[in-house]
This record gives sequence, structure tokens and C-alpha cells, in this order.
Amino acid sequence: MSDFGRKDLSDRLGETITPDSQQKSSADQAKESATGAYDNLAGSLQPGDSKSTSQKLSDQTHSTFDSTSDNLSSGTGKAQNIASDYTSKAQDNASGATKNVQDTASHYGQKAQDSASATAGDAQNVASDYTAKAQDTASDYTQKAQETAGATAQNAKETASNYTAMAQDTASDYTQQAQETGNAVAQNAKETASNAYDQAADNANAAQKNIQETASQYTQQAQETGSTYLAQAQNLAANALNTASKAASDAADYISSDKK
Repeated sequence: MSDFGRKDLSDRLGETITPDSQQKSSADQAKESATGAYDNLAGSLQPGDSKSTSQKLSDQTHSTFDSTSDNLSSGTGKAQNIASDYTSKAQDNASGATKNVQDTASHYGQKAQDSASATAGDAQNVASDYTAKAQDTASDYTQKAQETAGATAQNAKETASNYTAMAQDTASDYTQQAQETGNAVAQNAKETASNAYDQAADNANAAQKNIQETASQYTQQAQETGSTYLAQAQNLAANALNTASKAASDAADYISSDKK
């Protein structure tokens, strides 16, 4: 059989009105009844019967159609009753489901509204708390900044005064040291210049004396060397003259002897 709980109303109604293959419809039953009546009529038509064949056939036909009509009326009534019953059940189920959906939607809508209201309230409370904390923190830091600025300004003033005094003392010390150092450097420079001048004069005199002595020595050596080279030249010239005279005399003697 079919599962009415898992199919819609039209399918279930169709299955109720039209049974499955294992059951016979009212039309089939009527056909079988008519066939059986015909067979009975054929069997009853024997020679010597008191009723005519047409009368028996008419009676049997009326009986068969009456039975068939009753079966059809009964099947139609059952189908209508089943259809009405399932229609009513479907309407009840639809109404119940609609009511459940409406109740569920209303329930969750109320929960959503309650949650939203609670969340909004919590958010407002948290925002208010953080705003108050931020204001308190800002006030504390402002107070600390003012106090720190005042203390820093006083410290800066005192520190500047101290450094000014230290700078003045240091400048005076360095000025004194610079003056003393300048005087010492000037004296040293004067003494160094005087010593250098004296040393230069001594060096110049010594150099001049050395130059004069060296020039005299070179002059003496040149004179001596010149005398030596002059004597050597004179000797060489005399020797050359003697050699030339001897050569001329020898040549004259050779020519004279050749003419003889």
C-alpha cells in the first residue's frame, strides 16, 4: 500500500480512488458481474423453460446492472468520504503548521528584540563607562602635564641661571689664560726671533769668511795650476820646435845628398 504520510493530498486521493494492481476497480467488478450473469443466462436457456429467452435475458440484465450500480455508488461514496477526510486532515495540518510557524516566528522575533535591546543597553553602558574613564584619564594627564610643565620651567630657569654663571666664570678663566698665554707666546717669539737673527748673522759671517778663504785657496790653486800648465806648454812647444828643426835639417841633408 501507499504511504499517506509522505505524499501530498492529490496523490493520496488518487491512490484511494484508484487502487493498486492487486485490487479490482468497481468497473472491473461490474464487468465480471455482467459476464457471470451472461454465463448464467446462457446456462439457464434450456429447452422447455416456461419463460421466454428474452424475458430471462431482460431480468438477468436488470439484476446485473442494479448490482453494478450499487457497487459504483458504494465506491464513489467511499472515495468521497476518504477525499473529504484527507482534505480535512490536510487543512488541519496546514492550519497547525501555519500556527506553529507563526508562533515560532513570533517567539524568535521577541527573542531577537529582547537580545537587541539588551545588547544596545550593554553597549550604551560600556560606552558610558569608557567615556567616563577617558575623561578621568584626560583630566589626570592634563593635571600631570601642568605640574610637570611648571616644575620643568622652574628647573629650566634654575639650570639656565647656573649654566650662565658657569659660562661667565669659564669665559673669564679662558680670557685670563689666553692673555697669559699670549704674553708668553709673544715673549717666546721675541726671544726666538732675536736668537734666530743672531744665529743668522753668525752664519752669514762664517759663510762669508769661508767663501773668502775658499776663493783665495782656489785662486792660489789656479795660479799654481796655470804656472804648471804654462811651463808644460812651453816645454812642449820647445820640444816641438826642436823636433821640427831637426826634421828640416834632415830633409835638407837628404835632398843635398840626392843631388850629388
